[in-house]
Amino acid sequence: LVKVRFGNSTLVARLTRRSAERLALQPGMAVWAQVKTVALSD
Repeated sequence: LVKVRFGNSTLVARLTRRSAERLALQPGMAVWAQVKTVALSD
């Protein structure tokens, strides 16, 4: 799981290990997120 914090909210996303490795994600790194609104749930 990847957690992205923005303001008072946190976005949690699931991605494959391969995708995480290809993106070279690191804790504290600045990222850009795009949200597909029909995929949101309460």
